[in-house]
Amino acid sequence: MDALSVFAKNGDTFLAYKYPSLLLAKVKIMTDYIWNDIYIRESLTDKGAVPSVGNSTSPDIICMQNDQIIDPIKQFSANYSLDPNRPAIYNQYNFMYIRSKNLGSQNSEGKVYLFWLTASLLMLPEQWKQNTMFSNVDGIMQPYNILPKVSENQISVTKVPFIWSPKSLSSNEHYCTVSAVSTTLHPWDPGRIPEFQSIESFVLWVRQSANICSRNITTIYNPLQPDVDRVDLFSNPFSDPVPLLVQVKCNNIPVGTSVTIICKPLGVDLTKVTTSKTEVIFSSGVTCPEYFNGYIETRVTRNREEKWPDDADITTTVYMGVSAQSKVAKYAQDFELYDNHPSVLQTKQLADKNNGALVAVGACTTNFKQDIV
Repeated sequence: MDALSVFAKNGDTFLAYKYPSLLLAKVKIMTDYIWNDIYIRESLTDKGAVPSVGNSTSPDIICMQNDQIIDPIKQFSANYSLDPNRPAIYNQYNFMYIRSKNLGSQNSEGKVYLFWLTASLLMLPEQWKQNTMFSNVDGIMQPYNILPKVSENQISVTKVPFIWSPKSLSSNEHYCTVSAVSTTLHPWDPGRIPEFQSIESFVLWVRQSANICSRNITTIYNPLQPDVDRVDLFSNPFSDPVPLLVQVKCNNIPVGTSVTIICKPLGVDLTKVTTSKTEVIFSSGVTCPEYFNGYIETRVTRNREEKWPDDADITTTVYMGVSAQSKVAKYAQDFELYDNHPSVLQTKQLADKNNGALVAVGACTTNFKQDIV
């Protein structure tokens, strides 16, 4: 039987190209079975039947552009009947979430992978399996993500997104994405993809694997594309919440530069336009919950009439609030002119209403050595 003419589900008829004649043909195939594990839909009408119809419109590969979602499980469970995906933004970090559902009778969790490729009508693994997106798993960037354990018919969503910065393409090109879930019942990883001897064997593999899906991604330009879009990992792998303050220090940058510090899951979301070449910007004081994994993003956009001097730099620093009785309090930061800044005082109070202190826990710097055109 010719490949690509044999796939339908739920007894429905659909149009497919008949290989090798490439003539449109109507086919009708009954469902073999319903997937009994975590699966990702190929479309909003996908109920987990195997073999699947297959297309590139998965509503469960979700691009949220620059928005980190505070509670992705709650948000993407509530809109499970909808496709909340947004176009990806070229040359900026995009946050990509994966949504799934457990069709099995047992509680199940998964490890999920996400890949990208330029547009292709036959998405062979050789085109995408090396193009891995990464996510923050327990404070380490990994080529996979975690789908939390859920019971039968419950929805699981990656708590922390994958990050992806797609490069510009020509006007007649676009990106596709491929996602795959590995579970105890259906283990999967890029190294276990079989070698295909024909198009038919590849199509059979795709149609019989409800834990693999794809979607085409629309990409757009941001006319205000930042000069710096840096995403830094931040994790609290411990069982105690921690008061935090985020500081961005700008040294010798053009006046009128827009600086954004953002991590919505932590309540950090601030944009300020600089009024001097050297400026210190603080987030509000926040409390980082226990076992937190996420990203703190620093975006910087200059006035296009200005140029970056060679000695300009931008440093993002995270401070934790501690009690004065803490063993690390002796390493407390002296903020000098900024000791009475409202955000500094606020974070100290979060740590200890009577006598808190702020201690640096990490910093990342971007240096400018040449003009950015």
